[in-house]
Amino acid sequence: MARVTVEDCIEVIPNRFELILNASQRAYDIGLGAPLYIERDNDKNTVVALREIAEKHVTQRELEEGIVRRYQKTNPQDDDMDLKIEDSNADVIDNIDEDELLAAMKNVLGSDTFEDKNTNEIPSFEVDINDADDESDD
Repeated sequence: MARVTVEDCIEVIPNRFELILNASQRAYDIGLGAPLYIERDNDKNTVVALREIAEKHVTQRELEEGIVRRYQKTNPQDDDMDLKIEDSNADVIDNIDEDELLAAMKNVLGSDTFEDKNTNEIPSFEVDINDADDESDD
């Protein structure tokens, strides 16, 4: 069994930090079941990943794209799906009875949360500026 050294991989990916990121991404992919490009020889995923990088079976670009996909929160295709769902629900939203909605919210959140039916009013608060200044001086 040939030993994989960092020097072998540095020739392919010169930056050690990028090498570690890319090797860990490849090891992660292998752990998820990605096909191997070399014989495993009873090696762990990290060693297999380093050997594949040293032998140039995987490119740095492929590995970096995998890192981006791994940590990406949203899928661009999901945005199109959301628009289709919103369009199909437009009629439902237009036909909502406000009284029924308020009653349902009272059932879920409790009746004391919604005391006033008119939700268009903005509650007013009175603040005495002089009192606030006196307290900050203490």
